Amino acid sequence: EIDAAFEQIHAGWDKDAIEKEMQVASLTPAELKQQLRDLLRIRKYFREEVFARIVVSDAEITEYLKAYPERLERLERVEQVRARHLVVKTLDKAKEVMQRLKSGMPFEEAAIKYSMSPDGAHGGDLGYFAKSVMPKVFDEVCFALKPSERSEIVPTDYGFHIFLLLDKRLASSRPEQVVRQEVELELRRAKERQVQREHINYLQASAKITSRDHVLAQLP
Repeated sequence: EIDAAFEQIHAGWDKDAIEKEMQVASLTPAELKQQLRDLLRIRKYFREEVFARIVVSDAEITEYLKAYPERLERLERVEQVRARHLVVKTLDKAKEVMQRLKSGMPFEEAAIKYSMSPDGAHGGDLGYFAKSVMPKVFDEVCFALKPSERSEIVPTDYGFHIFLLLDKRLASSRPEQVVRQEVELELRRAKERQVQREHINYLQASAKITSRDHVLAQLP
């Protein structure tokens, strides 16, 4: 798994370019693989130990459709977009990632490597979503983009985002069961984001963290 992730990061880069990027980041191949090991371990932990317990019931789907009956009116699919995104903690990190994207790094790889969001494990793929499903800023940015167009850095309550629009669907008719499947996926991803935040807060609150300030002060 680590080797596959390592090869994926290198895909699309020539040897000289990737070596230069690693020198800038002061990383050796062994150190990069260790970072990938840690990242994959964290994502596997959430996927298998935390997200696997999430259930979206038929009752929840029905309740959602009662609250938003327009999703079923005339069984017409509203306009939707499919996008990727990545989110990092600081503006400086977002600028660094944006520069890598502009230098040719595939968006999917950047999301896998840098994004804090649980969907980063899937290349930041948000799937198809209609307006008012995601946070308002997602709608404002993604519905204004054209397919294959990338956004600028977008500050939100969660951090600093970059979006890439993959596809845009116009409204069309579709069966009720398809609508229920769409809602189930939306509710599941919303639960994953909420559970991840809560679980990280729990781990931080229950952990014993020692800060060696004299060591940190010596770092460049």
